[in-house]
Amino acid sequence: MTTPVPRPRRRPGWKLWAARLPFLSGSLALGLLALEFGVRRFMPYFDPRNRVVCRLNEEGLLLGVPSMTYRHGVPKGEFFVTVAFNHYGFRDSKDFLQASTNDIFVVGDSQTYGFGVEESNRFSTRLEQEVNTPVFNIAMPSNDFQGYGRLLAFAERHGGHVRNLIIGVCMENDLLDYSKAGDAPPDDDPGARPRPVRGRILLWLKSRSPLFLCCLATVHKNAFLRRLSERAGMARGIEDSTRANQDDPQILAASRDALLKIARPYDTVVLIIPSRVLWHGRHVEIEQKVHTHFVQMLREAGLGVVDLLPVFERSGAPLRNYFERDPHLNSQGHAAAAAALADYLRTADQWSFLNHRPPAVGK
Repeated sequence: MTTPVPRPRRRPGWKLWAARLPFLSGSLALGLLALEFGVRRFMPYFDPRNRVVCRLNEEGLLLGVPSMTYRHGVPKGEFFVTVAFNHYGFRDSKDFLQASTNDIFVVGDSQTYGFGVEESNRFSTRLEQEVNTPVFNIAMPSNDFQGYGRLLAFAERHGGHVRNLIIGVCMENDLLDYSKAGDAPPDDDPGARPRPVRGRILLWLKSRSPLFLCCLATVHKNAFLRRLSERAGMARGIEDSTRANQDDPQILAASRDALLKIARPYDTVVLIIPSRVLWHGRHVEIEQKVHTHFVQMLREAGLGVVDLLPVFERSGAPLRNYFERDPHLNSQGHAAAAAALADYLRTADQWSFLNHRPPAVGK
């Protein structure tokens, strides 16, 4: 009778998985590392290094890093553009030291700066071609009316001769109760704001991981996944990232007065850039009321105003002038703004010297 060979004792399940865990963890880490390098190499628009850096200069003004060029994209995948700063830190290839008193300056926030569009597609550049007159863009993101005043003061301190001025008013976030603010608060450095733990983790991933940005872009392009990520707090919907206005007479009056303070020293035209929540979301009625009232207040104060609301609505699809998942104007919106400004400047004879210039080359 043969003795049965004893069967090897099987490890308990948890011991088996514990033995496999280092191998699985190593394989996963290597796979993620390969994907990170692959995305960085073959999809450069997801490279976190392709982001625009702004810093406080020695005068306390938040500007771009002088003479630096960046490739700028967003996880939502709607644009990938070049952003080049001149030696002052403005996104303009021209030096405003060369400006004559007949040239035009443009100031504003990220809408006027041209967030998401190439410099050649901004309304300031297109306007320069329309009227054949140099247009100097000194707009920067993260500014309000008081910030616009500091940008103008900086340009004049450094030799810029500002006489003809276009102020781009962003109706999404420029209307504030300026009576409660100081005369010259320091520019807000977004990097200095405290963030919750989850926000810090997301910021760390966005600033270092091309794979994470690629995954975010994929999520944003799928409606179902986008809704899930918004509910989980991993992403913000377009309505959540667009600030709603308040129908408050004090805010409207303070905003008008702050704008007049900037405009009075110059021959000024105000470009009203509508908030996209005029046409979608929960606050349409209030936004339309605020927009109409504020434009009326500016005109009654004697300012020249170009309102893009009727310009956009004339096309029958106003939201086509904005990015689909971002509140900024796209190239179509900038082109419409430039055309509206050029028409106003000519028909209103705002700056009469424009009517005596030869047409621009190629026009």
